[in-house]
Amino acid sequence: MKQTSDPAEMRYAGPLFTKEDTMGSGPKSNVTVAEQSTLAPLPDSVEQDETELEGLINRTTQQALAKLPSVTDKEIERIINARAALIKTVRAVAIKMTHPHDWTLYKARDGSVVGVPAAAACLVIRRWAGISIRNHRGIDGRPGVPTRSETTNSKNEAIFVLEMLADGFWGQNVLPDMESVPANLRSDDDFTGRTKRDERYGGPRPEDLSLSLRTTLDSKVVRAMLGITKVTEEELKALGLDTAKCTKGSGFGTASERAAGAVAEQGVPEMAKALWDEIVKRTGGNLGEAKQLLVDITKRAADPKKEGDKGFRGFDSWERFTKAWQIENAAKALAKHEVFGDRPEGE
Repeated sequence: MKQTSDPAEMRYAGPLFTKEDTMGSGPKSNVTVAEQSTLAPLPDSVEQDETELEGLINRTTQQALAKLPSVTDKEIERIINARAALIKTVRAVAIKMTHPHDWTLYKARDGSVVGVPAAAACLVIRRWAGISIRNHRGIDGRPGVPTRSETTNSKNEAIFVLEMLADGFWGQNVLPDMESVPANLRSDDDFTGRTKRDERYGGPRPEDLSLSLRTTLDSKVVRAMLGITKVTEEELKALGLDTAKCTKGSGFGTASERAAGAVAEQGVPEMAKALWDEIVKRTGGNLGEAKQLLVDITKRAADPKKEGDKGFRGFDSWERFTKAWQIENAAKALAKHEVFGDRPEGE
């Protein structure tokens, strides 16, 4: 990053907001490691981006200090400490202003949880941090136009790749603080556009891929400038974000369980968790037995009167509930269960 010899130039004009100013309250997350069906590390692309950007930060810092040959060691230390304090404050304010739904949590095999900001969060962070991103260009230097190249993927399918660079600035600085940050997207990536069209309809639109690339690049610059490629769950909580409302990525159950949580009716997750707690209580804390009991009270036999009806094998996780009536039916079945059901008074 570019350094400045005058700490007074490094000021943040926005107000400091408290948790009460911006955040509401929400349910606490009680998901345990034992309940996770799939544990996985962060996506490779996140780790790769972080390594790449850390190297970029180091190079730009060294270049900036090299331009100040007459500065003493103490002055260099003062400059770096002032910059670090500024970034720490701006980073905290900017993260506080985001919504937890715009963060994705990932759980690693060792149980540690980190949050990665989505594009929507990066947009808010960029505004409150006073970051401007300019000089969008292809790697061939054409302004505003990504460079396109043709290649094949591992399946030997023909695809195209779009690549673009941009510079990041604090406010309206003349010289960039992050220079030539790269990003690319492939036509076979699961990019975020209006729609990723099926191959039978012509495949992905180049214009959608270009828009998604621009969003990806801008988010990458913001994450690099504030060091928010990965943020611990503890820090997010300390800054007022209710991580129970964050999007769950790999490590938090199976993909189908995460999808079910995304479409659940309001209040259903809390009701489902309460039912699960009761099931665990009735099975004496045996999670394996509790899981089987949940399957038993939610399964449905095939209806012979309905052609093709195969029945339902039951939920193996409380996170699969999406409707209130599903929980009500399960609670009734639990009450009637021959082993763990309700006991008559005095029994």
